[in-house]
Parts: sequence; structure tokens; C-alpha cells
Amino acid sequence: MNAKHRRLNLAAAFCSLMALSIVPVGGQEPSQNFYVIGGLGPALAEDMKVREFFGSSPGAKVEFDTGVRFSIGGGYQFNDWLAAEFETGLIYNSVDRVSGTSDADFSVSHVPFLANVVFQCSHTAPFVPYAGVGAGFAASVIDIDSFTLSGMRITGSESDIVFAYQAFIGARYEFNDRMGVSLTYKYFGAGEPEWESSIGPSGRIKFDRIGSHALVAAFTYKF
Repeated sequence: MNAKHRRLNLAAAFCSLMALSIVPVGGQEPSQNFYVIGGLGPALAEDMKVREFFGSSPGAKVEFDTGVRFSIGGGYQFNDWLAAEFETGLIYNSVDRVSGTSDADFSVSHVPFLANVVFQCSHTAPFVPYAGVGAGFAASVIDIDSFTLSGMRITGSESDIVFAYQAFIGARYEFNDRMGVSLTYKYFGAGEPEWESSIGPSGRIKFDRIGSHALVAAFTYKF
């Protein structure tokens, strides 16, 4: 756990430094290039398989309920076509069912730390289409009220740090030079999380790679 906490702190510090490094370059720039953005929407997690369960390889499929994605971030718009930003937030899904057991009451959540590059077409304002990609880290957390698989019942919570990335596309309506609202489709992906033995006997739980689809409504403020 101490090593994982150190990795989380390093990941957060790294991405925070990336966000703080987004500064104007060159000569004079137009005003209101910095912005903050916050959004909320439904998140649909892709089915995953349990690759390892405390020494066994059950291959059970995990199906999730529709969850929620909350996003918050800030960035800098370099020109009419290009912006860079830092994004964090929360992606949360509870489990609907796990094949091979009727006792599966737990949730999986992710806290991303992502540096994004955004391409947009401001010349079509007030409607501005955009698309982008991002990469960084995510803290993946499993919170188990009750989970029985392969004859073993466990409870507890654990976290892991995994590589994360996303791609997104959407459109923004700008009320004026400072404020706008947007609707964005986001695909979030991450590496295979592993949760160690503090939530059960010696060994670990390991899932497949993470995939999540979200439709996020957001508000943007430039300053």
C-alpha cells in the first residue's frame, strides 16, 4: 500500500506540473485564453473479465450498471485551432452481475490525471466543434461490500495506479467571449488494475483492461 500511495502522489504531482506548465509563448496573446471546465454525465463501463482471483484464474465476466463521470479541469487556448488542458475527476460504476456467482456487491471507480490536446474550429462560433486525445495516469479503486468467487468471500477496498488515456469529440455553444456549454462523448481506457491481498488472503485480484464510454455535459469559463 505505501508503494502504491507513493506512486499515486508522484502521478498527481507529475500531471499537476504539466497543467501548471501550460503558459503563453511568443509575443502578445489575445485575452481570455485560459479557461476552466467542469462537467457531468452518464458512464457506461465495458464488460471485463476477472483474470486472477487470489491464485485462481476463473475468467468470470463482470457486467456493470450505468454509472457517472464527473470531470473538472483547466487549460490554455493557444489559437483558434489548438488548446492544451489538464483534466481530473471521477468515473464510478457499481457491478450489475458477475458470471459464476450471485454474491457480487462492489464498485469500481477511477480518478484520472490526464493531459489533453484539443483541436477545435473557432471560426464556426457560436457553435464550436472539437476533438482531442489525452494520456496520463488513473487511480483505480475497488470497493467491495461482499464478493464471493471460487468459494472465497472477501470484503474491503484497495487501489492501484495504471496508465490511462482517452479520446473525445463534441461541440460547444458559446454565449459570449467567456462562457459556453458543451456536450462531449469521451472514451476512457486504462491498463489492467491489480488489487493486492489486504482485501483477502495472500494473492491479488486482477481485471482486464478498462474501457468506459461517457456523455458529458459541461460548462466552460474563460478568463
